[in-house]
Amino acid sequence: MEKSKNMMKCHSEQSEESSPNTATGFFTLLPMTFFLTYYKILLFLGIIFFHNHSNAAPKADSIKLLKEVVVTADRLKDISIARFMPTTKLGRNELNIISPPNLSDALAGSAGVHILDYGGWSGIKTISLRGTTSSQTLFLLDGMRLNSNQTGSLDLSNFPVTFLEGITILRGGASAALGGNSMGGAVDLNSNSMADTGLKTKITYGSYNDMLGSVKADMNIFSTKFSSSFEFRTSDGNFPFLTNQDGKNIEYKRQNGDFRSMSFVITGNHEFEKISVSTLALVTKSNRGSPGAVLQGRPEEMNARLNELNFFFYLNANRRIGDVSVLTTSVNYKMNEMEYSDSDSNAMIPESNYYGKDFSGWCSLKSVFQTLLTEVKAEVSYSELSGNFIRTITGGKTTRKAASLSASADYSGNILQSTTLAIHVAARVDGFSDVMAPCLSPFIGFVGSLDSLGVKVHSNWSYNFRTPSLNEMYFFNYGNDSLMPERAHSINAGVSWDVTNLIRLEADGFLFYTSNQIVSKPIMNLFHAVNIAHVFTRGIELSSNMSSMFDLIDLKFSYTRQYATNESDGLQKGKELIYIPSEMFNSMLYMRSKYANVGIVMLYTGFCYWSADNSIESVIPSRMLINVFVMHNLIQPFTNSKIRLDCYNLFDTRYEVIKNYPMPGRSFRISLSVDF
Repeated sequence: MEKSKNMMKCHSEQSEESSPNTATGFFTLLPMTFFLTYYKILLFLGIIFFHNHSNAAPKADSIKLLKEVVVTADRLKDISIARFMPTTKLGRNELNIISPPNLSDALAGSAGVHILDYGGWSGIKTISLRGTTSSQTLFLLDGMRLNSNQTGSLDLSNFPVTFLEGITILRGGASAALGGNSMGGAVDLNSNSMADTGLKTKITYGSYNDMLGSVKADMNIFSTKFSSSFEFRTSDGNFPFLTNQDGKNIEYKRQNGDFRSMSFVITGNHEFEKISVSTLALVTKSNRGSPGAVLQGRPEEMNARLNELNFFFYLNANRRIGDVSVLTTSVNYKMNEMEYSDSDSNAMIPESNYYGKDFSGWCSLKSVFQTLLTEVKAEVSYSELSGNFIRTITGGKTTRKAASLSASADYSGNILQSTTLAIHVAARVDGFSDVMAPCLSPFIGFVGSLDSLGVKVHSNWSYNFRTPSLNEMYFFNYGNDSLMPERAHSINAGVSWDVTNLIRLEADGFLFYTSNQIVSKPIMNLFHAVNIAHVFTRGIELSSNMSSMFDLIDLKFSYTRQYATNESDGLQKGKELIYIPSEMFNSMLYMRSKYANVGIVMLYTGFCYWSADNSIESVIPSRMLINVFVMHNLIQPFTNSKIRLDCYNLFDTRYEVIKNYPMPGRSFRISLSVDF
C-alpha cells in the first residue's frame, strides 16, 4: 500500500544505505551567500519603512503577532509550559491573509517548519519541526491529541482548515506536559470562534480543476454557543512534470492524482455558574489516487486508490472550586478507516484494509497560591488497530493501553522594579502495555522580562520521549516488537525584543540529542524498523514582524539554520539525516491600499539528501518559490465580500521535496468569499 509504505519509510526520514561520495561545501556556501544578500535588502527596506513610525495604529488584518490576544486551547493554555518556549501564533487575521487550501499551507513559512510533501492535493503531507521527524511533533485540536497511533504522525493533506480560528506552534520538547510525540514540539489547532453569530462562505477554483467550497455558521441559542462548518475539496491533480526516461527528458501529466474530500465540524460551548462545557465532533471522508513514485519505465501507478474515513470527538468540562482551583475532566475518541486497492496485476499490495480507534480520558486539578501555580494530572488511553497487514501472535489485531501521571509548578514574581522572573518545573511518567520501560519526562524552564526595555529572555531543558507507532511494531515484514521508545534531551535558549509596538525581533538556539531513534533499515531487500544509537540536531532561528506607518505595509520573515546528524557508530556516523534541509528562509510582504491588498511570499529551502550516505548523487537541490496574491474588497450593503487571485510558484520552478515525487509548477486560483 503506497500510503503505508510512505508512512513506514519516508516518515522515518532515514534509511541505511552507503556510497563513497559526499557533497562538497559549495551547497553550504551558496545558500548562506543568498541569505546574507537578502538580509541586507530587508534591513535596508526596514529602515525606510519603519523609521519614525512607531506610533502608527495597526489595522485588524495586520499579519503581525504583537499584542494580539490569540485564544489557545484550554489544555495548552492551562499548562503554562507554553510561555517558557518559543512559539508562533497565527490568529484568524493571519489565516485570512494566508488563505490556505490545506493545513500544510497554513504552517509553511513559520520558523522551524518544513513540510514533507508528496506532490499535489492527493499527496501525503507531514511536518518536520526543527529537524525532527513527523512522528516527533504532536498535533492537538483544542488540546486533544490528533496523531495517529498507527503511523505516529498526522497527514496534513486531509485535515480541514475552514473551522480553525487560530494555530499555535510550540517549538521544543514538551513531553512533561503533553506526553509522547512532542519531542520536537507541538502544533495546537484552535476551533473556538470569537463570533456570537455570523455566516461565512467561500468558493475557490484553480488550475488542474482544483475546487474548494466552504460554509461556516456561528450562532448563540439559549446561551449556548454553536459553530458548524462544511468543506469540500476536489482536484484532478493532472499537473505537468518532467522525467528522464531512458536518457530523454519527457514531459508527462500526473495521472491518478485526483483528490476528493468532504468534512463536517460542529462545536458547542455552554457556561454555567461554576462549570463550562465544550464539545466538538469532526468527520472527514476522502477518496484519492495514489500515483506513487516516478521511476524508470514506470511513471505512474494508474490504478492505486486510497479511501479514508475519520471521526474525532471530545467532551471537556471545567469546574471552578472556590477562587483558587479548577478541576478539568475530558474524554475523546477518534476512529480511522482506511482502504487501499490496486487493480494492477503486478501490484505488490493489491488490497489492504485498516481500522483503528483510540479512546482517552484525563483529569487535572489546577490551583493558584499567590504567585505559585500548580497542576496535577492523570490520563489513561486505549488504542486498537486491525488490518490484513498487521501481524501479532493473536492475528491481525493489536491493542495498546497507556496511563500517565504528571505534576507541575509555576512561579512568577518581581525581582526588581521593572524585572519579572518566572520558573516552571514539571515531570510526567508514562507506562504502556506493549513497551517494557516506563518513560519519565522532566522539564525546567525560566523566563526573565525587562519590562522597561521590552526584552524577554527564556531558556529550558527537557527530557522527552516517543513510543514506537503500531506500524513500526506490528506491520507485516516491517515491524519490530522489540523496539524501545525514542528519548531526547532538548535544550533551548532565546531572546525576544519588542523594539516598538510595531516591531518585534526574536532569536533562538536549540539542541536535541536523541537516543534509540527509530529508522527504516534495509535488511535482506526489505525495510525494517530498528533503533539506532544517537541523533544530534542543532540550529538557530531568527524571526521578525514589522509594520509601517499608517499600516500600509507589513513585513515578516523567519530564518532557520539546522543540522541533524546520525551519531551512531558505523559508516553513517556524522552523516546528515535525509530530507532535513540545512536552512530555510521565508518572508511575507503585505501591502494595503484603498483599491486592493497585495501580498508576496518567498519560501526558500536549502539542499538536503535523500540517501543516508549523503552522496553527491543523493542531493535534492535548494529551491526558492515565489507566491503572489491580490485581494479586493467588494462594496456591499450587508456583507463583507472579497475577491482574491493567487499565483503559486510564480517562476514555474520544477522541483521535488521527496525523491521521485514531482511537485506542481505554476498554478492559479481565484476565490470569492462572502461574510454575513
